[in-house]
Amino acid sequence: MPSTSTSIRRLGCILCTILLLIGISGCASTGKPKASSKASPTYEPSSYSPQDSAKLGSSLLNIIDQTLKEENPSDSQRMILERAKQHNGKVSVSDYESAWSDYKSCMLDRGYKEIKLIRFPHGGYMEAPYEQGTAAQDSQYNDDRQECEKSTVTSVNEVYMLQTANPNLYSNQAEAVVDCLHREGLVPKTYTAKDFNEEEVKAQNSEDGKGWSFDATGNPKAQECTASNGYIISDARTEPVEHLW
Repeated sequence: MPSTSTSIRRLGCILCTILLLIGISGCASTGKPKASSKASPTYEPSSYSPQDSAKLGSSLLNIIDQTLKEENPSDSQRMILERAKQHNGKVSVSDYESAWSDYKSCMLDRGYKEIKLIRFPHGGYMEAPYEQGTAAQDSQYNDDRQECEKSTVTSVNEVYMLQTANPNLYSNQAEAVVDCLHREGLVPKTYTAKDFNEEEVKAQNSEDGKGWSFDATGNPKAQECTASNGYIISDARTEPVEHLW
């Protein structure tokens, strides 16, 4: 991939990512947000018909049951997910914010100077990229981040990102992104996952990261659709940066 101030990374999971920008790294996470509505967001259904309609589960309730059985979440997250089961599988905003506040406290308690948090329009969070330290510092940060995420927010975040950015529960990440983009009115009705994948390749091979037919780095709703479904598309020139040490 050419050296550029715009970076694209595809994630294998919903929560965790490492960005390699110009001298900057980053990871998806979040902390205590500004005041917001405590009700779970609701959305109009999308008219998009995906070519690959395979799903992660039959419902959010089904996914929560899988998570409780297979991921062995921490006690605090288990309580949040059990409460979500009483509300059709929807994690409340207040519970989501509380989980991320716990994550931030966990990291700050380990001695990091700051944890900067990016809030998406529908309430999801991503931790800002960080200014790289020494190899030892970066390695320790990644270990600490993973431990704090697992103990406070990983399982909760997975469910919340699905309910806000992939309510149809598509297992194909590109289909989930495009469905979200259609729901937000950011792409034409004819836009498909094939178009998204082709544009991703163009952007990756472009010196300036261009190639998207929508505003992939400047529109917060577009960033929410991509980041929540496993793609981080960032511009190092505009991203806030953490100074951890």
